[in-house]
Amino acid sequence: MRNRKTGGVSKEAPLLISGGQVYPRLPAKYWQLIFLDLRSIFEGNSRRHTESTDEYNCEVKNMYLQYKSKPQEEVSDSIGLLISILVRYPEVGTINYDPITQNLKFTFIFSCVLEDADLVNFKKTVIDSIEIYNNLEGRTPTNIEVSYYLCDSFTMFEISRDVGTLTQEEISLTIELVYINFRQNLITEKNDYLLEEDLLMQEELIEQMLENLKVSFPEKNLIAFREEGRVLVFNK
Repeated sequence: MRNRKTGGVSKEAPLLISGGQVYPRLPAKYWQLIFLDLRSIFEGNSRRHTESTDEYNCEVKNMYLQYKSKPQEEVSDSIGLLISILVRYPEVGTINYDPITQNLKFTFIFSCVLEDADLVNFKKTVIDSIEIYNNLEGRTPTNIEVSYYLCDSFTMFEISRDVGTLTQEEISLTIELVYINFRQNLITEKNDYLLEEDLLMQEELIEQMLENLKVSFPEKNLIAFREEGRVLVFNK
């Protein structure tokens, strides 16, 4: 499936790294157009949709997470989970939580249009790997969905998993699988400011918030991405 071109890359934007090459970071407007186009694909029409005004803003500075939200509103586990995943794993381009299906969808962005054959083979590898891992752990995944979208100058690869059987360890293994296979084209954000203990802390937070989500059933449909050193979370 080839999608229409959604925007350009600003020469003034901060940098991302892909396979040792430096790329300008995609500005927020560019990300939002990608999200709108994907919603059009999923909903079966080409009309652009209006983003919700509910926004959660997290600035990552020396591992202090600063949230901006509605007055008197606490940051929920679902919002904190998306933020921690993006902070811990710079390989993840965007992440979405769907309260209806109770799925987490991880989106990876590649800096070129990849070959269909390579993506089809990798889809099978991802699904087989997740199934084998869960079998060894004595679990049966409720949902494993893998898809990809070929755009004019980049590729989006998505992995959707049910929260009920998802673990932090599986997230790490899956992201490592993506990185090993496509590190030359995978767009990632530098996180050199994170120390080893900071990474371990984020992993513990991810595991804790995942467990909380399994019993709390949040109602907001959330999508998170990065912009200029911040993690933005939108209520779709």
